[in-house]
Amino acid sequence: TLGIRQSWDDRELTVSKWRDLARTMCNVTGAGGAAIPDCSRSVDEKFNSPTWRASLNHTSAAGHLVYGSISTGYRAGGFNTRGNNDATLKPFDEEVVTTYELGHKGDWETVAGTLRTNAALYWQDYQDIQYTRSFDQGGSTVTRTENAAEAEIKGIELEATLAPTENLILTAGLSFVAAKFKERLDLIGGVEVDTSGNDFVYTPERTVSASATYTLPVAASLGEISVTASVYWQDDMSTHALIDQFPILPAAFGGNWSQADIDAMTEYSNVSSYEVWNTRVDWRNVMASKVDAALYLNNASDETYVLGGLNVVDSGGYGANTYGAPRTIGASLRYNF
Repeated sequence: TLGIRQSWDDRELTVSKWRDLARTMCNVTGAGGAAIPDCSRSVDEKFNSPTWRASLNHTSAAGHLVYGSISTGYRAGGFNTRGNNDATLKPFDEEVVTTYELGHKGDWETVAGTLRTNAALYWQDYQDIQYTRSFDQGGSTVTRTENAAEAEIKGIELEATLAPTENLILTAGLSFVAAKFKERLDLIGGVEVDTSGNDFVYTPERTVSASATYTLPVAASLGEISVTASVYWQDDMSTHALIDQFPILPAAFGGNWSQADIDAMTEYSNVSSYEVWNTRVDWRNVMASKVDAALYLNNASDETYVLGGLNVVDSGGYGANTYGAPRTIGASLRYNF
C-alpha cells in the first residue's frame, strides 16, 4: 500500500492587548518596535508539507497477518497567541514525525478456546517539536513557542481476546511507551540548560486493561442480557517537563527555594499510578422488542486520578489538575427504528 498527501495551511493571528481597562496604554508594538495607533497587529504565515505512507502486508492461509509500515506526519506551524512584539510573534515552523511499525494479527485455536491476538512494535522519530520556551528579553523573562526539540518515542502494544465458551469473552491489553527528548534546551535562571533525556509530561510508561463479558443463557424471547466488568491501570507519570532539573532551580533563581520547597514541587509533579473499575449490564432487544436498555457503574471504587492539567510550580508557583470523573451510576434506554 502506498499513499501520499500534500497539505497547505494558511495561519493568521491578530492581537490587541492593553495594559489598562481604559485601553489607553497599548501592550503591542509594530514592526521594529513602532507604536500602533489602534493597538492591533496582524501577522500571517503559510506552511505546507507532503506526508506519505508505505506498508507491506502478508496474510497466510492460517489466518495470520504480518505487516510493516513507514509513515510520516505533519503539524502546521503558527504563532504564539501571547505574543506582543517582533520577538514573541515570530512564527514557529511545522513539526514532523516519521513512524516505523511492525506487527502481527492472528487467530488461534487453543485448548482454552478461540484466541485472537494483536501485537505491534513501533518507533517514532519526532523532529522540530513545538513547545513554549522561556528566553531573556531586555532583562525580563518572556515566553514564545519555538521548534526547539527532538524526541524519539518507542513502544509496544499487545492485545488478546479469548472466548473460552460461546457466552464468555475475556480481553486484555498491555501498552509500553518510552517517550524521551533527544535534543532540548531550556532557559533556567538566564542560563541555557541541556534538558535532553527528560520524559514527556502526562505520559505513563505502562498501561494495562482487562475485561470480562458474560452473556446470560436466557430464552431468546427475553432478549440478550450480558454483564461486563473491566479495569484500567496506568503507571505513574510526571506533570512537569523540568522535574529532573528541580534540584538546580534554587541556585538558578537566587537560592529562594528551600529543600522543602523542592520536595513539595517534586511530590506535586509526580502523579501516582491508579486503577479504575467499571461494570455494565446490557439488555438488548428487551422482551424481543426494538428497545435496548443498559445500567452502568463507572469508577466503582471512586478513585481520584489525574488526566492532565497545567503545572507551573517553578515559574508561577501554582498548578492545576484535570481529574477523571468520580463514581458514576447511570442508565440508558434506546429504541431502534
